[in-house]
Amino acid sequence: LDLLAWVRREQPEVAPILVTGGTSSTASTEVDALVLGAAALILKPSGPGAAQELASQLERTFAGLQTRAQRPIPTGPVLSTKAFLRKLPPRRGQRELIAIGASTGGPPVVLKLLQELRAGTQTPIVLAQHMLEQHLGYMIDHMRRKIGGTVVSPEEGQAIEPGGIYVAGRGDAHLTVARSAAGGLVCRWSATPPEHNCRPAVDPLFRSVAAACGGCCVGVVATGMGCDGAIGAKHLKDAGASVVVQDEESSVVWGMPKAVVAAGAADAVVPGDRLAKSVLSWIEGY
Repeated sequence: LDLLAWVRREQPEVAPILVTGGTSSTASTEVDALVLGAAALILKPSGPGAAQELASQLERTFAGLQTRAQRPIPTGPVLSTKAFLRKLPPRRGQRELIAIGASTGGPPVVLKLLQELRAGTQTPIVLAQHMLEQHLGYMIDHMRRKIGGTVVSPEEGQAIEPGGIYVAGRGDAHLTVARSAAGGLVCRWSATPPEHNCRPAVDPLFRSVAAACGGCCVGVVATGMGCDGAIGAKHLKDAGASVVVQDEESSVVWGMPKAVVAAGAADAVVPGDRLAKSVLSWIEGY
């Protein structure tokens, strides 16, 4: 971990990849490495063909971490941060929910985002972060220690309350949001198949938030490989919500944010360290 911290501090352009045995005794350290900025984590295969499988995994990971110069430029309307803030509607009613999705490179960005959001608003937050199932519990514990308050993998039907952070912490179901009979927001678990080879995934969460909250929510898509979140972000956009995505320069992998931009669902593209500012400006109704 000391070496990883040094690499991230002295050579921030380097994207470290952690290869691990993936035992229960190392899970906490692996989560710490992801929070420190490890770009990806690969479980070391075993048995016949292990070396070839490891080489294939590394090749796929390297392909995802290609240089920015090799990445195609997406199409679709994008507002500058200032234009996004000017676009925000006057404050009408309650801002009910913030929905966040992230994948590769997400843990340090998401942790900083959550800390800054919690310092600035009590609007509840739901989060889907792609991660191996054995790491999800450790990640939630880490967030709880750093942020304080309610940071949980929710129970089925658990009420969403001000100040709460509700994390998709199960590998056998997608976290979703619904309206209770009393009209409040509650957490639901959906055992539908994985989407984009992920469970929990961002798209089912975003789709449910759009259906439950309409325009009274904001979506955030941070760094990540693939395109999970783009369809859900389009649902949010069509429902009247605002969507902010992390920019290419600060992303470890500009895959998921790029897909949102290409879908025409991004209202603003901002550096990772300015995501919270954009969201808080929306909450304040500026």
